[in-house]
Amino acid sequence: MTQITQAFIFCAGRGERMRPLTDFTPKPLVEIKNKKMLDYILAKLEKISSLQKIIINTYYLADEIEKHIRTLNNPKIILSRETEKIETGGGLVYALDKIDINKPLLTLNGDVLWHDKNNFSDINLLSENFDISSHDFLLGLKKTEDYLGYDGSSQSIGDFDLIGKKLHKKNSSDQQKIVMSHVYVGMQILNPKVLLGNHEKFFSVSKFYKSALNSDNILHRIEGIELTGKYFHIGTPQHLELANREF
Repeated sequence: MTQITQAFIFCAGRGERMRPLTDFTPKPLVEIKNKKMLDYILAKLEKISSLQKIIINTYYLADEIEKHIRTLNNPKIILSRETEKIETGGGLVYALDKIDINKPLLTLNGDVLWHDKNNFSDINLLSENFDISSHDFLLGLKKTEDYLGYDGSSQSIGDFDLIGKKLHKKNSSDQQKIVMSHVYVGMQILNPKVLLGNHEKFFSVSKFYKSALNSDNILHRIEGIELTGKYFHIGTPQHLELANREF
């Protein structure tokens, strides 16, 4: 098993689709069953005995997130406060001085919400399957029909077809919505060395997925694993209602 010593939680986004709830509350601090989404994530991370540091980036309503973090009194947490909107990839590059580039990095979206199945840790499942010699990224996935609240976008349903661990990406086609078997849930392990030499300031992590796509539509050095837990997609206030009923 790959030992996870460092994690990064993305908490800088605005959460536009959750407005007006996120006009005054950053999305990671929105509550499900009277507990903040960020606190559910941190509780999962506390179970990883090898974990030494948790980097949390902030930008939108940064003061609110940082004030909450101070109340937790968790010495593992390191804040990375951004001064402008630079997206997820930009956030990782901005925090490179806080990341050990020689060790795998677990990243989680600040709104990923899940129950592990029978106390079997999906973070451990990811770490058991990550091999830094063959992986730049290992993505946590769910079948599209099993990702509660997920309904895709106007262009596609799902992010990838998963065959074994290989990720296949369908080409876009006019007039027809693309359907793929699995969706990325916002949890992955990456080799931080992929961030080195990147001179872009504003970019999404998805840039790496696109650049890894081969002519056969299979991603190179980026694979996926189907997670076992129960996952909730929290994109809109309606999804929040669903999560409050079924989480």
